[in-house]
Amino acid sequence: MRRFGGLLLVLFVAACGSGAPSLSSDVGSPRTHRIETPTGAIEIQTFDRDSPTTVHMITATPAAAWEVLPAVYESIDLPANMADSRSRQIGVVNLQMPRRIAGRTLAEYFDCGSKPEGPNALFYAVTMTVVTQVIPEGSDTRVETRVEGSARPRSVSSHPVKCTSKGTLERLIANSLQLKALEKM
Repeated sequence: MRRFGGLLLVLFVAACGSGAPSLSSDVGSPRTHRIETPTGAIEIQTFDRDSPTTVHMITATPAAAWEVLPAVYESIDLPANMADSRSRQIGVVNLQMPRRIAGRTLAEYFDCGSKPEGPNALFYAVTMTVVTQVIPEGSDTRVETRVEGSARPRSVSSHPVKCTSKGTLERLIANSLQLKALEKM
């Protein structure tokens, strides 16, 4: 019985230590990168872990998709502060997000951990970088969107917590882009 109890203790401790890290854990200090653009230099912050790029395919030429992409960002309340026509990228870089995007709360788009009161994305200041690129793929267009960000309590100075995308914003961008591109055809 003693051996069995020891085995249970070892399994319990191993199980506690092997879980995935909490989404609200401290991600450390962001790294700042300086990027030169045709309109001047911008600085972006990235975190140690790479954020995944979400890919959607749309039925439109890359030229048509690129033409309407700024209007897509504007229509969903993302004020683009970065654009590169050569690589066909547009985005918001290090933007403290408004409380809503396209009429929905930030908690519907981002997971920044939670407290007993609810999701941190509802109460914290959320800073995000959202960059979308349109790329030729046969006769269609591949829409790649990368989202990364962090959140901090509004009233207290503390380390940021990493925010991860739920994929909702990337789908919204791709779907809106498809609709606007079709309207242009």
